[in-house]
Formats: sequence, C-alpha cells, structure tokens
Amino acid sequence: MFIRIESSDDPQDNTEQKSSFTTVLFQYVRTLLCFGGIYCGEGNATRRWKKKVALLIFFLYIVHIPLYAMAIYDSSRVSRHTLRLVGFQVICAANVYLSFVSLVKMPKDLAELEQVFNMYKEKYKSTFVSFNRLRLLKIMTPFMLLNCVVFGPFQMFLYRHNEDILCDVYPSCHLPDYWKYFGFALNAVFSLMSHIQWQGHFLVCVIFAIFLMKEFQKIAEKFKELSMSSASNVERECEVLVEHHECLVDVLNTTNDCIRHYSFSILFLCIPVNCSLLYAAISKTLSEPELIFLSFTITTSLSILFIKVVLEGLVSSKAHDPLRYIWKVRRRLVSEAGRETLDLFVTRLTGDTIGFNVYGLLTISLPTLLGIIGTLTTYVIVVVQFKPTDAPLCNQSVVGNVTVGGASILP
Repeated sequence: MFIRIESSDDPQDNTEQKSSFTTVLFQYVRTLLCFGGIYCGEGNATRRWKKKVALLIFFLYIVHIPLYAMAIYDSSRVSRHTLRLVGFQVICAANVYLSFVSLVKMPKDLAELEQVFNMYKEKYKSTFVSFNRLRLLKIMTPFMLLNCVVFGPFQMFLYRHNEDILCDVYPSCHLPDYWKYFGFALNAVFSLMSHIQWQGHFLVCVIFAIFLMKEFQKIAEKFKELSMSSASNVERECEVLVEHHECLVDVLNTTNDCIRHYSFSILFLCIPVNCSLLYAAISKTLSEPELIFLSFTITTSLSILFIKVVLEGLVSSKAHDPLRYIWKVRRRLVSEAGRETLDLFVTRLTGDTIGFNVYGLLTISLPTLLGIIGTLTTYVIVVVQFKPTDAPLCNQSVVGNVTVGGASILP
C-alpha cells in the first residue's frame, strides 16, 4: 500500500523534525513499557538490559499470585471478606497476562508499527508532528514516572493505620514477622511497576488515538472540499484521498495489533473487578478511609476506561466521515473507472466497522460506549439486588420490628 518517496529539498519541509519525533515517540514507548514488565524490542536506540528488566518484572508479577492466594486463604480462615483480595489478584493476573503476551508478540508488532508509521509520515507529511508536541512528549515520560513513584508511598502513608486496606493492597501483611518487611518492599515494587504498566499503556493509546483522529478528520475535510468542487481533476483527487484513507487504516490496524491485549484486559476485566469491589463495599460496614479508597479506585479505573473508549470511538467515527460527502461528488466529472473506485470505497465504509477491535470480538465505536454503560448499570443493579441480607443497606432490626408489629395485629 505504501510507496517510498525521496525526502524533499523544500526548506520548509520538517522531515528531520518528524524523524526526531518518531524516534522519541517509539523510544518513549519502549522505555515506558519496559518498566511495566513489557519488552518491546531493541529499536535503534535501546539496550539489551531492557529485556532483562522486563523479564525480572514479569517474574515479580508471577510471585504475587501465590502471595495473594495465601492472603485469600488466611482471610477466609478467620471469616474475613476476601472479595477485594480476589479483585486485586485478578489485576495481578492481568499484569502477568499482559507481560507474557507482550514478551512474545510486542517486539514484532511494535517494529512493524514503527515501519508503517514512518512510511505514512514520509509519504503524507503529517502536520500532527510539531515542536510543541515533541516537547510535550519529552516531558510526559518523567512526569508519568514521578506520578507512579509518588502514588505508592503516598497511598501506604495515607492508609498506614488501616490494616484492612493495607492487607488488601499489600498481601505481605499475612506473612510472618521476619518476612513481612521484605514482603512490603516486594509489594511496593510490584505496585510501582503495575502502575507504570497500566498508565504507560493508557498513554500510548491516547497518543496514537489522537494522531489517527486528527488524520482521519483531515481526510474528511478534504472530501468535503472535493464534494463542492467543479474542477476537472476531481477524479484524480478522489483516488488520492481513497489511497490516503486506506494507508491510514493500515496504520490503525497495526496500532491495534500492539494494544489489543491491553484493550482486552481493560474492557473485559475492568467492569467485573469494579463490581466485585462495589459488592465488597455494600456487603459490610466500611470505615471512612475504606470508603474513600474504594471510591477513588473505582472512579479512576472507570474514568480511564471511559476516556479510552471515547477516543477510540471518535477514531472510528472520523474514519467513516467521508461517507457523508462522497454522495455529493459531481458524477459527471468522474469517469466510469472513477465511479467504480468510489463505489468500492463506499462499500468499504459501509461494510465492517473501521476502528480498534478486541481480538475480533467487538469493534470499539461510539455505540460501544453506550453498551458499556448499559452493561455497567446492569452489573450494579444485580450486585445491589443480590447483596447479603446482613449488609449495612438492609437493617435486620427494622425488618424484625415490622414483622413483630404485623404479627401482633393478627387474630
């Protein structure tokens, strides 16, 4: 689909700046995800130590699965609620899944994305690249790492006097005394790397989703201008735009290959885990710190899910925008061959939905957001309906009084 072209001699051409942007972008992706336990290949400026770091973090994730299992066992023995521990163990299993699959697939997928991205950039001279975006990208990495480094210790300091929260987040609370401090250090590193993995994946999704959305919007605007044009070269311009659109769809599909594992994890695990945390919240009396902790956790994860789905849904919407203007192209200016090209393009836009998909199970579009909201609402209703009878929301003393009162008036 792509055609290699020579670099331009135009003094206004910013090819060198774009190359710098591309290098920094993919170097950023590789470095960021490496500290989340995801090996993304060597690249042009990376070192082999990153593979060793990713493998070490991967084994750290695996170690925490039996730690959470032991914590769940110990809690169940003393009849304590274990739903929150189960939810955090599911998150730990998702970390292992993302790290393992990425160690196998990510180097090849990211190398292919970098190649396709460079070819698109060279051919179409994307205006998405600018000095301000390059500077913002260089600031983003240390800021995100600082956020992840500060969040864990701050969380532990905030809840240091609440054993229930500490034992859910840090399963080493259940270890013997002489292992507990070592376990806390291990848990702290796990928490840091886990935040880097999820936040790093999220930022990668945001960067490429915004890029694709801007490029598809630019193509739609050109189709709009073409639909009102009476020039004789309409057919040629249509063919160029159709090819441009297909090349951008290639970039979209390659990007999707890199993030589909993360999309699967966040879509199919976020809602059940948050509902289990909600069930844990309404099934027993919570202290104020516990309520704040659960509210912050649920709100943060659902906000990330909402932003991700909205951005990817907008990408799908912009990819189909040319359909609104193709019908207005003056057919008398287009030959029979040109009409066939347009008809095939219309068939492409009205066929399978263009957008990010999750293993082919569903394609993320704006209607998907409504489906997620409906699913979440259904889960919440089911959780509330099936809450235990001794939950705080159901006061047994009130029910008992009503029953006694009703029995006293019977003959």
